[in-house]
Amino acid sequence: QQHSDLLWVVQEAFNAPLPLSWTEYTDDEGRVYFFNQSSSQSTWEHPMDSVYRELLIVIQRARDVGVSASEDSCAALVQNHL
Repeated sequence: QQHSDLLWVVQEAFNAPLPLSWTEYTDDEGRVYFFNQSSSQSTWEHPMDSVYRELLIVIQRARDVGVSASEDSCAALVQNHL
Protein backbone atom coordinates (compact mmCIF):
# COMPACT_ATOMS: atom_id res chain seq x y z
CA GLN A 1 0.00 0.00 0.00
CA GLN A 2 2.21 2.71 -1.36
CA HIS A 3 -0.05 5.66 -0.51
CA SER A 4 -1.99 4.34 2.48
CA ASP A 5 -0.90 7.40 4.48
CA LEU A 6 -3.08 9.52 2.16
CA LEU A 7 -6.32 7.77 3.05
CA TRP A 8 -7.22 10.75 5.22
CA VAL A 9 -7.44 12.88 2.05
CA VAL A 10 -9.85 10.38 0.54
CA GLN A 11 -11.92 10.46 3.72
CA GLU A 12 -11.97 14.26 3.65
CA ALA A 13 -13.07 14.21 0.01
CA PHE A 14 -15.77 11.61 0.70
CA ASN A 15 -17.18 13.69 3.56
CA ALA A 16 -16.75 17.10 1.94
CA PRO A 17 -19.81 19.31 2.22
CA LEU A 18 -21.34 20.71 -0.91
CA PRO A 19 -20.41 24.27 -1.84
CA LEU A 20 -23.10 26.93 -1.58
CA SER A 21 -25.84 26.69 -4.22
CA TRP A 22 -25.10 22.99 -4.92
CA THR A 23 -27.62 20.29 -4.01
CA GLU A 24 -27.52 16.51 -4.22
CA TYR A 25 -30.22 14.52 -6.00
CA THR A 26 -30.86 10.90 -6.94
CA ASP A 27 -32.23 10.02 -10.37
CA ASP A 28 -34.87 7.37 -11.13
CA GLU A 29 -32.15 4.71 -11.39
CA GLY A 30 -30.71 5.53 -7.95
CA ARG A 31 -27.64 7.38 -9.23
CA VAL A 32 -26.49 10.44 -7.31
CA TYR A 33 -25.91 13.69 -9.17
CA PHE A 34 -25.29 17.28 -8.17
CA PHE A 35 -27.02 20.44 -9.32
CA ASN A 36 -25.89 24.04 -9.04
CA GLN A 37 -28.95 26.22 -8.59
CA SER A 38 -27.09 29.41 -9.56
CA SER A 39 -25.75 28.19 -12.90
CA SER A 40 -28.20 25.33 -13.65
CA GLN A 41 -25.15 23.08 -14.10
CA SER A 42 -25.45 19.42 -13.20
CA THR A 43 -22.71 16.83 -12.78
CA TRP A 44 -22.26 13.22 -11.71
CA GLU A 45 -19.11 14.24 -9.83
CA HIS A 46 -19.13 15.91 -6.42
CA PRO A 47 -18.27 19.58 -7.04
CA MET A 48 -15.27 19.36 -4.69
CA ASP A 49 -13.70 16.25 -6.28
CA SER A 50 -11.37 18.27 -8.50
CA VAL A 51 -10.09 20.20 -5.47
CA TYR A 52 -9.10 16.98 -3.72
CA ARG A 53 -7.51 15.54 -6.86
CA GLU A 54 -5.45 18.73 -7.11
CA LEU A 55 -4.57 18.40 -3.44
CA LEU A 56 -3.19 14.91 -3.97
CA ILE A 57 -1.02 16.31 -6.78
CA VAL A 58 0.21 19.10 -4.48
CA ILE A 59 1.11 16.58 -1.78
CA GLN A 60 2.92 14.36 -4.27
CA ARG A 61 4.91 17.32 -5.61
CA ALA A 62 5.79 18.35 -2.06
CA ARG A 63 7.02 14.84 -1.36
CA ASP A 64 9.09 14.89 -4.54
CA VAL A 65 10.99 17.91 -3.20
CA GLY A 66 11.36 16.45 0.29
CA VAL A 67 8.52 17.89 2.35
CA SER A 68 7.51 15.58 5.20
CA ALA A 69 4.59 13.26 4.56
CA SER A 70 3.31 13.59 8.11
CA GLU A 71 -0.35 14.34 8.59
CA ASP A 72 0.51 17.72 10.16
CA SER A 73 2.61 18.73 7.16
CA CYS A 74 -0.06 17.55 4.76
CA ALA A 75 -2.75 19.34 6.76
CA ALA A 76 -0.79 22.58 6.36
CA LEU A 77 -0.63 21.95 2.60
CA VAL A 78 -4.39 21.37 2.59
CA GLN A 79 -5.09 24.64 4.31
CA ASN A 80 -2.78 26.54 1.98
CA HIS A 81 -4.27 24.87 -1.08
CA LEU A 82 -7.88 25.52 -0.13
